[in-house]
Amino acid sequence: MGKGKRIKFPYEYDPEARRKAKVYSKIKLYHWIADKLIMLVVLGLLLASGVSASLRDLAAISGVWHIDIALFIFAIITIILLARLPLSFYSDFTYEHKYGLSNQGVKGWLIDFLKAAFLNYLFAIPVMAGLYFLMASTASWWLYAGLLSFLVYLAMDALFPVLILPFFYKTEPFRGQEQKQRLLDMVKRAGARNIKNIIVAKESEKSKKANAMFAGFWKTKRIVLFDTLLDSFTPDEIETVVAHELGHYVNKDVWRFLLIEIALAFATFYLADMALKAAVGMFGIKSFLDVAGLPLLLLCFELVGMVAMPLVNSYSRFREAKADYFALEVSRKPIAQISTEKRLADMALAEDDPAAIDEFLFHSHPAPKKRIVMAREWMKKRQ
Repeated sequence: MGKGKRIKFPYEYDPEARRKAKVYSKIKLYHWIADKLIMLVVLGLLLASGVSASLRDLAAISGVWHIDIALFIFAIITIILLARLPLSFYSDFTYEHKYGLSNQGVKGWLIDFLKAAFLNYLFAIPVMAGLYFLMASTASWWLYAGLLSFLVYLAMDALFPVLILPFFYKTEPFRGQEQKQRLLDMVKRAGARNIKNIIVAKESEKSKKANAMFAGFWKTKRIVLFDTLLDSFTPDEIETVVAHELGHYVNKDVWRFLLIEIALAFATFYLADMALKAAVGMFGIKSFLDVAGLPLLLLCFELVGMVAMPLVNSYSRFREAKADYFALEVSRKPIAQISTEKRLADMALAEDDPAAIDEFLFHSHPAPKKRIVMAREWMKKRQ
């Protein structure tokens, strides 16, 4: 366990943290909504003002289609990043410091922002250029794009623990041998015998929030524990967190949500196909293949995501509850699981009982209050 300090167990809610959580979580929700509105407004203005068409003309400097489209995509991504930057800085840095949740300085935050921007360029430019190549190759481009998106999502998930996570976090092998063996034994008992690696991500350099995850596919599969989890939670609490993530793995939730992502991709590309054809002759868009229509394609992604979000979140909460129940059955530590929910909620200033409409629309996880009730009911049935 982390630094050998005494950790209060079982943990009870801190009234001051509960008071702060009501304000903090509500404002963070407003920040998220504002960020989505910024995206919609920026993409809409790029189209309606003719700026997208002008950028297309400015980018056509080489006469080589692939280079011109890459320059145009670079310009669009840059405009979006700059438009979102002020709110991102306030929400993810200033506001987090205001509530004592961030450990980063301005330099550290800016480096992370630039790293994220770099990855955005690195992946988005070839992917978007590839879409236009498909559009030029076949009338059924949206079908092939949906199929190829499966490979893109799969590759991203496989690369996450070995390339993307270390790009943002310092990582190291989990050195707590006794607890490591305890966790791996639990994993094996649940039938996940191919997971042998546990690594620690240095979240404490960025924030006070705690988390854990099963990341990667096949040979890249590993358990990731935040050092904030190891330093602030008891061994039993950590076990319940890992058991929950194990539930997702055993229940194949990664594959379930991958299929949902693919279904949404098909819907988005089909909608984009109709929208781009209808937009020819408008906003300076000369043809179906004109890259000036890219903001319209991105708008389709935003709109499909927003419309589907309540349903996806509802299903996500259902799967999260399944993982909670799995954790209870595997770890059989309901007191520790209840303690964990309370400690996590206080550390992240998460509202434990949000309004029903807020939970339905925006929350991908059940409210902590509901998760605690489940653990208590499980415990009563086994007494």
